[in-house]
Amino acid sequence: MNQAACNSLHFVFWIGENDKIKETFWYELDKIVQKKFILDEKVAVDKYTHLIKNIIDQKNLNNIKMYKNNIYLIDVDDNINNIENIRGVNGIFFQKNIKNLDNLKNYITKKCQTITYFGIHKHQIRFFLLKNNLFGVDRMVPIGKGLEMSLTWDGYDLIKSLSRIININ
Repeated sequence: MNQAACNSLHFVFWIGENDKIKETFWYELDKIVQKKFILDEKVAVDKYTHLIKNIIDQKNLNNIKMYKNNIYLIDVDDNINNIENIRGVNGIFFQKNIKNLDNLKNYITKKCQTITYFGIHKHQIRFFLLKNNLFGVDRMVPIGKGLEMSLTWDGYDLIKSLSRIININ
């Protein structure tokens, strides 16, 4: 999908500081991408163009790391507050360290639909969402399940929303 779907992963928040875990994650993801993804010339140019545009438009980006031409990884500094305007495509990802899960509330807006998670129990995320009364989050799913469909999507019952009832009296 080249991160074109509304629920594609664009931004990764890391709780705590552990550079070894982050490096291992991106290294392993790069290995998977090398095996399963074909990056054609047009997509490669689009990716690089998007990267340059983000660098120009966003003043809070730093430390860009490239895993060959598969993954571009960009660290975001502490002054960022408009992550909904930062979108990765074709293998561009943004990341930020936060101290704890509660710090995530500073970055979630009504535009955030899907949260994928790893290493955190879903009950912790549910408690976090309820405690902070956050608008916009429609789904919480384990990492790797962000593109899976269900009968409830973006907070709506698809069957009910797409069905028509004809009354005959």
